[in-house]
Amino acid sequence: MEKEKWLPVVGYEGRYYVSNLGRVKNSYGKVLRPDTRPKTGYRYIILCNGTGTFHANIHRLVAQAFIPNPENLPIINHKNENPADNRAENLEWCTQSYNVRVSSKHQKTYRAIIQKDLNGNFVARHKSIHEAARAMNRPDIATHICRCAQAYSGVEKWKKHKSVHGYIWEYENITI
Repeated sequence: MEKEKWLPVVGYEGRYYVSNLGRVKNSYGKVLRPDTRPKTGYRYIILCNGTGTFHANIHRLVAQAFIPNPENLPIINHKNENPADNRAENLEWCTQSYNVRVSSKHQKTYRAIIQKDLNGNFVARHKSIHEAARAMNRPDIATHICRCAQAYSGVEKWKKHKSVHGYIWEYENITI
């Protein structure tokens, strides 16, 4: 088990301390209870400096205290993508583009799409809906192909789009 180490909060030296495990305490030694930002899940703490209050993200306090930043990078990445895990070993300084690139929620996933004639005979397999629309020289019909595939997969309860431009479209792992 990792030993907890405490360092002063940058800008609040003598008033607050942050640990490598992501906890914050005041100068009296009381560990403060963080709040969670509803939309992002990041934990934050309210710091007072005598002239006002400041809502500080705990991951930023930990990174500033424990992680060197010689390149002056602006963003802090949670390596395990859990915004509540503010341990120093889980954080790294990075650029915005790196942070987006390594985030699983920004990874594009594509489902293969099968093109069939109106009799249900296989015509072609496409890596994605957009590729299928481009193959037909009609990139504007991608949404319609998507709705058709959803109708056949049971995602859409109504089957308004039974075919698009004379073809049945379905996701590769779905059978009709």
